[in-house]
Amino acid sequence: MANGKIISQTRNLLEVALLDAQSATSTGAWIEVPAHLNLWSVTTTNLEEGATDALVDIHVSNAESKPADATAGEDTWVKLTNVATAVLSNEGIGGYKYVKAVKTAGTTPIATTVIFRAMPSR
Repeated sequence: MANGKIISQTRNLLEVALLDAQSATSTGAWIEVPAHLNLWSVTTTNLEEGATDALVDIHVSNAESKPADATAGEDTWVKLTNVATAVLSNEGIGGYKYVKAVKTAGTTPIATTVIFRAMPSR
């Protein structure tokens, strides 16, 4: 599966592999999130074995059209440093339209998978 690949999509759920077994540094792939899906969560697998210098940043954007994948986000929604889950209402961070994961590889890079889920908050 490629980065940014949709795993499941219904009217009330969007599930995407923002990163899929990504070992090296990656600028990620932007995905568009429907506005009514405003409760977001991300879950990541291990970033490194025996090191703590790899990071995954979840970038967000409100650009009029989908940004190029190499383009950084307007904001960083959350920084992930190891196995983690983050949940946040998109309403509370400005109602962003696009999301992607950016990985910085560490000294002992391993495959990292980041799953993004969006659903209605009400």
